[in-house]
Amino acid sequence: MTKSRTLKAAMLVSVASIACLSFNNLGASADTLPSTGKSQADVSFTSNGGSTNPVDPDNPDNPGGGGTGNNGPLSLDAVPTYLNFGTHTQPNVDTAYTLLSKDASQESLATANDDNTQNVTTSGKKNGNDIIYTQVSDSRGTGSGWQLKAQLSDITASDGQVLTNASVVLSGGTPQYLTGEANQQSWVTAADANQATVATPIVLNAGASSTTDVATATAGSKVGDGQGMGVNQQYWNINNVQLHVKGGHAAAKNYSGNIVWTLNSTPTA
Repeated sequence: MTKSRTLKAAMLVSVASIACLSFNNLGASADTLPSTGKSQADVSFTSNGGSTNPVDPDNPDNPGGGGTGNNGPLSLDAVPTYLNFGTHTQPNVDTAYTLLSKDASQESLATANDDNTQNVTTSGKKNGNDIIYTQVSDSRGTGSGWQLKAQLSDITASDGQVLTNASVVLSGGTPQYLTGEANQQSWVTAADANQATVATPIVLNAGASSTTDVATATAGSKVGDGQGMGVNQQYWNINNVQLHVKGGHAAAKNYSGNIVWTLNSTPTA
């Protein structure tokens, strides 16, 4: 009986000693954790003074059209070079003429007033629909915003006669911006913190003395936190682009006018 008690007591003492040793070792490790280090990461960029090529509004892996060749970290890269509203009989009542697609037949095309050429609309595709679009790129890195405006000149015949009280109206425009790295890029059309806004409707009165808002990217509250950074586009279904002509105002002539698109670095009222 005595030997048995002694053995048990010795075992208990041994277990207690081991447990104490284990707790003491854990305490020593905790005193030195966490153990940290630091790595410095550096990167440098030079100013983007070159031009940004137009990007296809549907598949960003493909090039787009209507390039302006403008340079700079903030630039207007693309506009629809030609808009063809077709050939029609003289209207007796107010009439809206829908923009023709680039695939329109030659017989339906309008003729320019200066050189008698028939220029097809500079259009693209988006989700299978014919569209026109503008493109703005902003690589300044500041998020300080920008504003795109437009102004329509007088629409005139070769002899100087003006198509009075005419206007071009764009409605239902959609903004989108490019995201993703090379060969994995896609267009974002949903409204979010980077998405610019497109005015609607955009009414461009022929011969107007002032510009009209087209799209606006608002500056952020801090550097790098604004809208419209990167490559941005604004597009319109051609069915939503119309030339409005007053009844009795059009002679049997070829008329032409110009839309001047202007990009400002800071949104203005």
